[in-house]
Amino acid sequence: MALLSGSGEKPADGGDKPPKKFWETVLTTTPVMLTVLATLLAGLSSGEMTRAQYYRSLAAQYQSKAGDQWGFFQAKRIRSTTIEQALDEFSGKPVPISAEKMLRTFQQLQERCDESAKLADRLQSAVAKEFAAVRNDGRLGDAWRQALVELVTLAREKAAWANQALDSWPNKLKHGDVPQALAYLGSSRLPSDENQNSQSSLDSDFTAAIQAIQERRPEWEIASLAAPLGEARISATVAAVEKQAKQTDETNRRIDKNLRDLDQLVKQFMLALHGLIRAVGELGTTSSELSPPLVRSEEIDHVAGLLRQWAETIPTYLQTLRDYQACRKDFTVRRENREAQDNQKTAWLYELRVHLNSETSDRHRQRSQHFFFGMLGAQAGTAIASLALAARHKSSLWGLASLAGLAALAFSIYVYLFV
Repeated sequence: MALLSGSGEKPADGGDKPPKKFWETVLTTTPVMLTVLATLLAGLSSGEMTRAQYYRSLAAQYQSKAGDQWGFFQAKRIRSTTIEQALDEFSGKPVPISAEKMLRTFQQLQERCDESAKLADRLQSAVAKEFAAVRNDGRLGDAWRQALVELVTLAREKAAWANQALDSWPNKLKHGDVPQALAYLGSSRLPSDENQNSQSSLDSDFTAAIQAIQERRPEWEIASLAAPLGEARISATVAAVEKQAKQTDETNRRIDKNLRDLDQLVKQFMLALHGLIRAVGELGTTSSELSPPLVRSEEIDHVAGLLRQWAETIPTYLQTLRDYQACRKDFTVRRENREAQDNQKTAWLYELRVHLNSETSDRHRQRSQHFFFGMLGAQAGTAIASLALAARHKSSLWGLASLAGLAALAFSIYVYLFV
């Protein structure tokens, strides 16, 4: 007597099963093979999506670095433009400046400071002698007396400072780094020009890809130009350009460092001489308070005239210092422009890496999508094969699987439309 079960009839005597046919074996193993294939495709889809997210994150990082370089470029160009506009209104001119010329100018200004101190002392002595002789101190204006005292004090102070300040400068201006740094002032050269190498310029492949980005061409066209370059080649070029930019910045900073003390000395001399000129002018403004002829003498008039002549000749000596300051501004303009060009070049290379990694991310995303569709097909095949086997063997699981599938389909449609 045979027993009816979900798997069909079995011999009552429990004998061996008849051998399965080839197609029956294929039909039985098909759901297993499709399940393995679906699992494999799911893993590939997940891996490709992970790679897509990685390259998208990498593109975002490169975009941030490109933004930093564009920020540096903009800041340096703004600073360069601002200094250049101020230079147009500056009284000095960016002409070649030599160490010998600067030393000679400093020595002349030192002599002028000594001369101002001597004239101020001479005027003070003449005034003291005149007023002691006429015994008419009351007619000497307080403002003029105060201006004279301030002039004498300032002239002595600046003369002493000038003599002390120039003690070490003859040696500095004849030897060391200062003469070499001065060679770049008033010219079109930069110290970084001497360190340029073949890696500082981009080849035609990079130029074509960067030009496509500048012209805002379609993404597929930019990707087609960037893809042959490769990540390794772009990375090596970025490293070379950043290294060159760093060398440029270091060499230019070294020039600024070598001239820093000289900048300070020039500034102090100009402040000292302008202060003396203002003191002489203040003395002349208050001279109207003197009451002639009792308190005026030829000696006072003569020395006061010499002081006025001294003040009128000082701007001529200061012209070299103004030219030096103009040269320093011009050097800063050229330096900022050069460094801005390096930042711009680096920014374009990072933009190129952004497009390359974005294209790579899109390609992995598409691969993930295709693997996902393949996984869905394999899972559909698994479900169909399983249902077919269940139906063939008249198993009650067939109805349960059908109900679960219909419920899942209905729930998915609800989520897609309403959630």
